[in-house]
Amino acid sequence: NEIKSKKIEFNISTSYLDDLVDKIDKKDLSAVDSLLAKLHPSDIAEVISNLPEKKRFELIALENFKINPHVIVELTDELQKDILEKISSDRIVQIIENLTDEKKDRVLTKIPLEDKNLFEETLSTYPENSAARIMQREFAAIPQDWSVGQTIDYLRETNELPKEFLEIFIINELNIPVGSVPSSRVLRTSREVKMNSIMNSNKFLIPAEMDQEQVAYNFEQYNLFSAGVVDSNHKLIGMITGDDI
Repeated sequence: NEIKSKKIEFNISTSYLDDLVDKIDKKDLSAVDSLLAKLHPSDIAEVISNLPEKKRFELIALENFKINPHVIVELTDELQKDILEKISSDRIVQIIENLTDEKKDRVLTKIPLEDKNLFEETLSTYPENSAARIMQREFAAIPQDWSVGQTIDYLRETNELPKEFLEIFIINELNIPVGSVPSSRVLRTSREVKMNSIMNSNKFLIPAEMDQEQVAYNFEQYNLFSAGVVDSNHKLIGMITGDDI
């Protein structure tokens, strides 16, 4: 949503909220954007605050919905924390990098310390238009000596995975990716089979420093749906999907 430099008079009506909820239910992103487009960030924050909790998070979860960074800082501390927990790490980086230092610090205080350190490292280490700035830090990766059964149990029990993923990265003891396995293949394979015996070993990897335009070119050139991101030591640190570009 475009940032408005001048605030206009805006009063939230029940009919306006009902209309927005209807568009959220229909997953009509264009109509949602149209309803919010002319509003000042503080008004959008007020709208979000007045939505029922379930609809608030359905709005945030809409595919390709991008919440304005300046809306985030207008929300209450509690809502900031709740929303930041619901959005992907790449989107959080994009929000933080578009704020002033003061507002950036306020948002970072709502993020767990471990995640905060990772975001600060990304912002200070990698250039603005690098692959690292759009990568997700949530991805599925398992040791190369695990069996299919161990992998399935891990995927069911862990909370640190993206909501949806098409492939599982296979890493060695140094956290260097050696291949990947489509998630559908895992479900069709017996539990005792080793993951490294069913992996694709020629996985395309993206250096964290790569320019985003080159990333987009590679996705188109090689018909990629997703790709792992590696640091200067070739260790897996993230993942980029077609939606991130």
